[in-house]
Amino acid sequence: TTTYATVGEALEAVAASGGTVNLLVDEATVDSLSLTIAGDVVIKGTGTIDVTVKNEDNVEDEVNKNTSVFTIQNTGSLTLDGVKMVVNGVPNEGQGSDGTAFTLYGKAGDVGSEVIVQNGGELWIQNINKGFIMGVPAGVPAPSTAKVTVKNGVLNASGIDGNFSNGGEFVFDHATVDIVAGVDQVSEWVGHALSVHKLTATASQITATATK
Repeated sequence: TTTYATVGEALEAVAASGGTVNLLVDEATVDSLSLTIAGDVVIKGTGTIDVTVKNEDNVEDEVNKNTSVFTIQNTGSLTLDGVKMVVNGVPNEGQGSDGTAFTLYGKAGDVGSEVIVQNGGELWIQNINKGFIMGVPAGVPAPSTAKVTVKNGVLNASGIDGNFSNGGEFVFDHATVDIVAGVDQVSEWVGHALSVHKLTATASQITATATK
């Protein structure tokens, strides 16, 4: 067992090959994160992790809007087992918020990457440009095999400028889901609250709204 000074260091240590991070504190903060996960990463505990997307100065707005907190490759997954994670964007004056919470790999015919929330875990995504980009590289044939599973857990999204999701598979099992997207006041375009290729819901409460 290796003990790390910060959650950020622990996540970086297991991102490439996978592993379990045991959260030993009630609250942890990770600033300026943009992490690529290639293995199966599990975060276990009962505390809260507050994460903010990495933001660069002196770059095109589109760069920061598309920067993901977590990019999960085909071979990878991220599981929140009992923990609460809050994923935050960065305010962009006059342009809503910057950042994308998750970019998941998964083109048709291949195994897709996955985000799993289970055993009382919670995933909160707030004040960010996009929630999930489901299936990369861009323009891959539908349907995407990227997947989000919430089992005995919570998925909450608010303040999403554009799309919360753009395809992929979502599984809600005894889950509480509340999504508000398309809040961008700058453009005329309204984003998708919950756009999927496949949705399976069992004994779950789901609310999804796209609004101006």
